[in-house]
Amino acid sequence: NAFKHELTLFEKVRHPNVVQFVGAVTQNVPMMIVSEYHPKGDLGSYLQKKGRLSPSKVLRFALDIARH
Repeated sequence: NAFKHELTLFEKVRHPNVVQFVGAVTQNVPMMIVSEYHPKGDLGSYLQKKGRLSPSKVLRFALDIARH
């Protein structure tokens, strides 16, 4: 299912510009992915506040993630 696929991908990502996977709850409903806390919030909240991102902002985010 999509949740387990996302979990598998998140477990593999190790990058200083991406929040780190801490654990998961998969035996109970709702299932949850636990990540490290980021004081500025998460991308989902950011998108809810800002709405659709411009192509230049998306590119900036992608470059930030790609940098070491």
